[in-house]
Amino acid sequence: MNRCTKEARLTIDPGELESIAYLSNTEEVAFCTCDKAAMTLVSYMELEKRSISVEQAAKIAGLRREHLLLRHSEKKFKECIKEGKALRVQFKKLV
Repeated sequence: MNRCTKEARLTIDPGELESIAYLSNTEEVAFCTCDKAAMTLVSYMELEKRSISVEQAAKIAGLRREHLLLRHSEKKFKECIKEGKALRVQFKKLV
């Protein structure tokens, strides 16, 4: 896990790092965060299909979008996923 954070040049909170590590070993849960680096790392590690935005989680819980901040949006989530994919491609070209 630390190898991935170094490759992607991201600094991740220890709690989120542990959650992502768990996510990589199970298909039973979906990962949800509003931390940009964590969302980018999830995509970098090709785990984006097992993660959801805070906006999506709120919808599932029955909350309305108007109570969310921009960093919680589906749009921001997709931007981070796109960034993680780009980092993955760049790293593969370097190796």
